[in-house]
Amino acid sequence: MRFSLRYTIPLALFIFSIVLALWSINTNGRLAETRVEKEMTSKLINILTLIQDDVEHGFRTNNLERIQQELSSFSSYDYLKNLSLIDEAGKIIAGTQYSSIGHYMESLISEHERGEMRKRIAVVKEKYSGMVFPSPDYNTLWGIYPVQVGVKVGDIRPTRIGVLIAQMDLVNPHAFALSVVKNQVFQFVFFLGVMVVGLGIFLHYQMTRRIEDLVIAAEKFAKGNFDAQIDVRGRDEITDLAKSMAEMAKKRKQVEQDLMETEEENSSIITSAMDGIISIDSNGVVRSLNLSAERLFGYKMEELIGESITVLMPEPYKSEHSNYIQSYIRTGEKKVIGLLSEVKGKRKDGSIFPLEVSISEVHKDGHPIFVGIVRDIGERKKTENDLGRYSSELKMANEELEKFVYTASHDLQEPLRKVIIFGDRLKETCSKKLEEHETDNIHRMQKAAFRMQDLINDLLGYSKLRFKVDSFESVDLNKLATEVIDDLEAQILLSKGIIQINQLPVVEGDKIQLRQLFQNLLSNSLKYAKPNVPPNILINYTAMDNNHYEISFLDNGIGFDEKYINKVFEPFQRLSANKDIQGTGMGMFICKKIVERHKGTITPKSTPDDGTTFIITLPKKQST
Repeated sequence: MRFSLRYTIPLALFIFSIVLALWSINTNGRLAETRVEKEMTSKLINILTLIQDDVEHGFRTNNLERIQQELSSFSSYDYLKNLSLIDEAGKIIAGTQYSSIGHYMESLISEHERGEMRKRIAVVKEKYSGMVFPSPDYNTLWGIYPVQVGVKVGDIRPTRIGVLIAQMDLVNPHAFALSVVKNQVFQFVFFLGVMVVGLGIFLHYQMTRRIEDLVIAAEKFAKGNFDAQIDVRGRDEITDLAKSMAEMAKKRKQVEQDLMETEEENSSIITSAMDGIISIDSNGVVRSLNLSAERLFGYKMEELIGESITVLMPEPYKSEHSNYIQSYIRTGEKKVIGLLSEVKGKRKDGSIFPLEVSISEVHKDGHPIFVGIVRDIGERKKTENDLGRYSSELKMANEELEKFVYTASHDLQEPLRKVIIFGDRLKETCSKKLEEHETDNIHRMQKAAFRMQDLINDLLGYSKLRFKVDSFESVDLNKLATEVIDDLEAQILLSKGIIQINQLPVVEGDKIQLRQLFQNLLSNSLKYAKPNVPPNILINYTAMDNNHYEISFLDNGIGFDEKYINKVFEPFQRLSANKDIQGTGMGMFICKKIVERHKGTITPKSTPDDGTTFIITLPKKQST
């Protein structure tokens, strides 16, 4: 159903003005009534305050006649319904209504309000303070003020207290205020109605007719007639829209021409593409193919168009293909569409070869067309097979090398042990027969054997590190450091060393390798201590970012010149010439390899005679 703007906009504005008027009357009416109540309350307070002083003066001078005259003067006051003076016994002794004088105050109050009024009067007398309040229906404003009607001899506080009770009408002031609001709203609605009528006329002549011209032109554009003229004049937004539509039609015409040229270009690209491109319909019948597909399968284009795509498939793909297309059309379940798959292809000469196929779906005139991009991956498969064979051969070579390292280390250890053992026996059995230099030669021989054992053990440790498969787990470095210190207890006691460990983190790593790292670093600091100075070692850490920790080993040892820093991690390198310090020069080399296997870094900082700091960065988690 079509709605014309010339009617809907004025109608919407008219409905809006009615709703706005009702809302304004309701809201502003309540505000006006509240304002009236405040004004009437202020007036009533002024009246009662003024009369309160005059009444008390009249009682002090015993001039009741003056009190009556004072109250009577307010009988014609706007909206004041009643003003009465009531003594301490509740009897009316003066007021604007002569007929009520001599009666009790209950005559002024309705029966359902009497109980509440008595309570309020009691509060006023007790606090000796007036109050003004509206009735429950907000039609009357009540005022109650205390007055001293006499004093008993000896009383300090007034004990004879009466009250002034006033009633002020709120109905008429409310009605008057509401009528003023309604008049203002009605004037606004009338003015708005005139504007709506004027707007309707304006819309009819200046907008609606011109928009209809735009609609007619748009319908022509939708039918492909981009040469249609838009005759809309003016200097407003509608004219700008008309110009934009004319420009859009011009550009659309140009786009369609460009699209035709692009389609021709794409057709040329597809035809000359390196990969084979074949399209089929929902029945598996070949619709088109490019030159690469011709070369790939050995068919000419005219030989394949109109034929089933299964002529290019060997079994079992040939039998499964038709069922797959029909199943996909029926259920929409995709198995190969949108995915890269490896299949077998069949050439015209009957040879079978591996293919990589990517299938996509397009629609033309509401019917699905399946486009396949095919690539001969025979050479790639051959390369992959060769690579797999080379990897297997390399793995076998590594395993054989690992076995050789273990066997060689064992075979080398055995003669060294015999050298050490027979050296000990020789010293025990022939100590009295040997000269001092001969005993020293035996000692040198055993020392060289021990050093050779250390070298073999370090090489064996490196080989284990080299061939070990990564086995990462959560490692508590606090617990690990404590265990290493226990292992080095004898060396620590001998050197009188002190090792301090601040709270260390938990990292993911190889526990055995990290233990070896800590042991090598601590042992190194203990060995390279200053003469006659107990070694002091501090292990600390800092969280670098969300992914890494920085762990530092700080000692007070002999240090080294940083110009030799590149030699620290070289195998069989020792920066100290002191032969009394045991070591093979492999410890720091192994430390570096362990840190690198954990995707971290290790950096030394040192000054001669001022200690050394090794800074290690380790990731919190080992990425897989």
